[in-house]
Amino acid sequence: MHSTIYQISDKPIEIDNFLYSEYFYDNSNNFADYIGDEYKDERRTEKIQDFAEYYKDLFDLDGEVLVFKGLGSFLNDWAEAIKKAASELTADNILKGLNLYHLGGMTERTHLDTYSRFYIEDWNNCAGDFGDFISWLSHLDVGTRLYFGALIDFHF
Repeated sequence: MHSTIYQISDKPIEIDNFLYSEYFYDNSNNFADYIGDEYKDERRTEKIQDFAEYYKDLFDLDGEVLVFKGLGSFLNDWAEAIKKAASELTADNILKGLNLYHLGGMTERTHLDTYSRFYIEDWNNCAGDFGDFISWLSHLDVGTRLYFGALIDFHF
């Protein structure tokens, strides 16, 4: 499946500081079997708009800048989604498609159903998962502006 690595910062990111696909082969490539090219031009704008629409509970979009609205009821909704997914575990299916390993990964994206990865400079040069991203957001003030750097396609 394809998804996207989003380079995001609370400060504008100069084009010279955009990440590139080879960066992840040298550091944290344990989440992908293939890392592709950066989205450019129209596809980039489209990916940013899709991101903002998908995460509309958390952000407003101002051009290509996200404006953080706060977590609101998101954490409660996410906790309920985790409980629901966990309630589906049985002795019969725990070793099949819905196992503990899969559940652990799935619950990070149950609420928004995303496989995206997020590169935040404070994270020691790795692309974190959705749970890491939400944790980072929890420390931001409402109204914080977030800027996109590179948007990189990957396959897992």
